[in-house]
Amino acid sequence: MINSGSRLKFRYVRQIAIIPVLILGIISCSLSAEPDRPPGDSELYTATASLGVDDATPTVFIEPSVTPYVSPSATPNPPTAITHPTSTQTGMVDPSAAALFLRDRSTVSTPRAASGPTSILFVSKRDGVADIYRMNEDGTEQVRLNHNGRNNESPAWAPDGQKIAFLSHEVDATASKSTSRLFVMNSDGTGSIDITPFLDQSFESLNWSPDGQRIAFVANPSPADEAFAGRNIHVVNRDGSGLTQITNMEPGSVGCWSPTWSPDGAKLVFICRALMGVGIMVSDVDRSDQWYIEYGQVNRIFWLPSGVHVGFAGGVCWSVGILTAEFLLSHGASGEGPWPCLDQDFEALGVEMTSPYGVAWSPLVDTLFAVLTTDNFQIVDLAAFEVSVFHYGSNRLNDSPSWSPRGDRVVFAADDGTDTEIYVLSLESNEVVQLTDNEVDDYMPAWQP
Repeated sequence: MINSGSRLKFRYVRQIAIIPVLILGIISCSLSAEPDRPPGDSELYTATASLGVDDATPTVFIEPSVTPYVSPSATPNPPTAITHPTSTQTGMVDPSAAALFLRDRSTVSTPRAASGPTSILFVSKRDGVADIYRMNEDGTEQVRLNHNGRNNESPAWAPDGQKIAFLSHEVDATASKSTSRLFVMNSDGTGSIDITPFLDQSFESLNWSPDGQRIAFVANPSPADEAFAGRNIHVVNRDGSGLTQITNMEPGSVGCWSPTWSPDGAKLVFICRALMGVGIMVSDVDRSDQWYIEYGQVNRIFWLPSGVHVGFAGGVCWSVGILTAEFLLSHGASGEGPWPCLDQDFEALGVEMTSPYGVAWSPLVDTLFAVLTTDNFQIVDLAAFEVSVFHYGSNRLNDSPSWSPRGDRVVFAADDGTDTEIYVLSLESNEVVQLTDNEVDDYMPAWQP
């Protein structure tokens, strides 16, 4: 997931005709003392700690300004509704036992009361490197939050919407071949903290705990030049203390990935693969108990909104499957329910399943989720047993979509044939609005909780 660079800029001082030698001397002294940093960089903290030490004492570097820098290219053309062919398909056969089981046991969660309009994070290369930007949910007021000379990607909101975690990679290096850093910053881009300066590996994904105090992430030994590098799951407090390695996969194995937290924050569920066996692993966060359930080539895990079900992509299912949390938490001894695959339902609804990473569940109900394919965007409603399909004529849709906290809109990135832009779909109006419009890629959208 990841890319590029920055350079320091010297402030040009306008020469005055009077006493030119004196002024040139002042300029020379100023340049040699300390060059200015790029406008808009926030406070940067580097937590100093060693592997296995629970407490980290931050070393503080104060930037000249903590006000996020608005890039000259940040304001796009006004967001406009765009017309794309849309169709609704209803299943002509009965739902599968798995779909009925999920529908009968599903409950609707109450959306968190928002204090006001929410923001959307995204990544853009409009200033030469990948940086994190924030915009209003209607696409206005696009503001760059960071610019540190590295490729900053994978922004993730803390559950309370006040902190942002992101991954930062070396310029001109892919995520799998570079040394990464995990940063946490305030929602306005200030107070950026490097919470993993002591872990010299490359990172691939991250996930906040439900209480917003810890972050689970995937780390590869660096450099990770091969598939069998041995990825491991780690957990760290958001201030950089308490680093814990959850798994111990050695080089020669693919390792573990896709960590997701149980609703109470006490357990992690993720996927592990050794040489041949692939399955789902459950671990207490303190590592006091870990167990493994072999389930085929699972690609991604989701803990669903009710907390009763866990969804997965791939594995024994070519589409999406559902397990009960009881089955996982009881070491597979009880609560599995019927055959978990939704393959029959996907086939009946005509849903294409080409990327296991392009799935995102509604934050409110277990029976509603979004699916990105190579050329369309689909909202699958198992309660109504129908799917809404939005066609783009694109040969590529990117990243996982992100739902609004009220579950009525979905933001996603799509390639329009020239570059990748950010769009939002309203489930109420079936209207798609393009939020960004640049000649470079905008991607990895994340809606504020």
